[in-house]
Amino acid sequence: MVACPDNTEIQKTATAMAWCWPVKDVLADKNFYLRLVIQYGGLEYLKIAQKYFTKDDFVEAIETAPSGFFYSTTWYSWRKKLGLPLKKMPVRFPQFDNDIEDWWRGGEFAKKTKQRDRENF
Repeated sequence: MVACPDNTEIQKTATAMAWCWPVKDVLADKNFYLRLVIQYGGLEYLKIAQKYFTKDDFVEAIETAPSGFFYSTTWYSWRKKLGLPLKKMPVRFPQFDNDIEDWWRGGEFAKKTKQRDRENF
């Protein structure tokens, strides 16, 4: 596990995004920090992260993400943005056909939305 660079910009953004995690844990793992930037950070946080981390760091953060961390829209749009091949999100609840959102939304809406998102990729 590689820690984040020790500077005030990274610490401020980590503090703002780590609303339910200890900030020291976020800063101790660059992949965790980058996942938070990808999922919750706005443009300002992204620009700060891009100053200190490479594209390969972002790729590693996505490729090693635990299941359930990203929303599906985030997962697919960031894979496209980073030039990664389209693949299914890590499965958190396999009994729901690989997508908890499908179960939560009742099925049909999620299927139509996912198909639309794939076509617009």
